[in-house]
Amino acid sequence: MPRRNESSPCRVHGEDHCDRPEYDRRERDPIVDRSVEEGDLPHRMSRFQRLLSLRAWRSRGTSRDREGRDIYLVGCSAEKLAVAAPAKDVYASARFRKARSVAENHAEQWFILSGKHGLLSPDEVIEPYDVALGGLSLTARSSWAERVAARVAAELKPHDRITFLADEVYHRPLASLLRALGYEVQAPLAGMPPHSQLRCLDDHLPSSRSVDAEP
Repeated sequence: MPRRNESSPCRVHGEDHCDRPEYDRRERDPIVDRSVEEGDLPHRMSRFQRLLSLRAWRSRGTSRDREGRDIYLVGCSAEKLAVAAPAKDVYASARFRKARSVAENHAEQWFILSGKHGLLSPDEVIEPYDVALGGLSLTARSSWAERVAARVAAELKPHDRITFLADEVYHRPLASLLRALGYEVQAPLAGMPPHSQLRCLDDHLPSSRSVDAEP
């Protein structure tokens, strides 16, 4: 990754950013809604405990498995196309396009966090919709985080590293769950106002040309 400017408000890809708020570890971690690939795991335990056990079971892989990959989770946007398209093209905001460009250039795999669909593969075709995670109740957001955490555990390897390029409403419900599963998690845009998020993403685009200039 190119060196960031000294004036950059943040750092991405394995580096801390300034004034990153600490998560309140006293918050209750939701219980994961569904388990995945349980196999021979014990059944007399909570679903989240089974997911933790599955995580430990998967960790006993080869040294190659333990190398881990850089995985980026990009938050969706309210601005969307009016027709069905791959998820990476449906979301049309400047911030999403910048985050997509950063993810495509720095991540070994990336996904989209959607208030309606949960975890989306970039090429998954979806219809436009009008559901914002921030507009849902606390219970609904907790349920969303549980479903996404289960999907992440199914898609990722045990030692993968997760970077959120998303608003706090998307990464905050997920972060404690993913850390409990043993993932290394960072959220470099956390606590930043929108204009600072855009500037931070600009610092990590593959060229000096702004994504806003694209048609």
